[in-house]
Amino acid sequence: MKRASSHVIALGLVAAFGFAAGSLRAAETTSRGVQYGSPPQNVALAASGAVASASSTGFGDTGPSSASKLIDDTRSGIDCYWTDDTIDETPDVVQVNFFGNKTIDRVVVYSVQEEGNNFGGVDPTDTDDCLVYGISDFTVEGWNGDHWVTLGTVADNDLCKRTVTFAPFSTDQIRISVTATGGWSLTRIAEVEAWQAQ
Repeated sequence: MKRASSHVIALGLVAAFGFAAGSLRAAETTSRGVQYGSPPQNVALAASGAVASASSTGFGDTGPSSASKLIDDTRSGIDCYWTDDTIDETPDVVQVNFFGNKTIDRVVVYSVQEEGNNFGGVDPTDTDDCLVYGISDFTVEGWNGDHWVTLGTVADNDLCKRTVTFAPFSTDQIRISVTATGGWSLTRIAEVEAWQAQ
């Protein structure tokens, strides 16, 4: 009888501590003070059912359509990027359709790194310059079911990794319209991420 009681008490303690630990995890915060119950998800991934398309694609490309490279979870290396097919003509537009409706609060756009780094397979950081192959002016838009809504506009960008944040927005698709590049005749984007709001 004593063993059964001890076992019940032990199970009760495990349940209590497990619940408390779960509560602590749910209350963890980031350095910005945002609470996360679970890690945010990038919903703009082919592996998550997203599909990418572009206004034009493939100047000089080999292999798979370069639009699919926008959402393949690869931000650096040989042939890791989308290229448009209109020399010195803008806007160039890429679009990502999610697998169902998602509520997002930021989009991250990766340009192609500078010569010497672009084939190294090392992802750009938040501070890496991107002056030649980078996209300098672009707009991020989300579909509200009726028309495109501007979520953020970037001008004079010189970073390889550019994060655009906005109020949580529910949508099943986003698009990025590029109107100027850093110094290259073609528009190139290595990756597009769209992060779920928490």
